[in-house]
Amino acid sequence: MPTVWKRIVFSVGSVLSLGSVALLVVALSTERWITGTLLCQTGVDLVNASSPELSQFTGDIYYGLFQGGKTRKCGLGSRRYKIY
Repeated sequence: MPTVWKRIVFSVGSVLSLGSVALLVVALSTERWITGTLLCQTGVDLVNASSPELSQFTGDIYYGLFQGGKTRKCGLGSRRYKIY
């Protein structure tokens, strides 16, 4: 019959192991780890944009584990790029 110390050690080891597997699954399945917003400063300066017009010059950027992407808007529509 196992002692109380062995039960505690194996229980803690099991919980840590299951927790690390769960975190690994979440990390590998998440596409966007870090997200942000880009501002095309050149476009804003060229047309002297104010608050209501800034949405035409605001893009998005995101990074994942293996790749990322960005969408730039400089007043001429959206342009998508992949980041490897």
